Amino acid sequence: MKRIQFEILFFLSMLFINGVYYYQEGYFKPSSGLILASIFITIEIVIFAIQSINKKYKKRTNT
Repeated sequence: MKRIQFEILFFLSMLFINGVYYYQEGYFKPSSGLILASIFITIEIVIFAIQSINKKYKKRTNT
C-alpha cells in the first residue's frame, strides 16, 4: 500500500510541476516525468486489481 501511495504522490507532484512550468508559457505539454508517473500508477492499479480478483477467486474455490 505504501508503494501505491508513493506513486500517487509522485504523479501528483509531477502534475503540479508540469502545471506550474507550462502555465507560464500558456499551454500544457506533459513531460516525460509525468508520462512515466502515469504509466507507473496505471501498472500499480492493474496489479492491485489482479491481486484482489485472485484473492476472491481463491476464496470461492477453497469453499
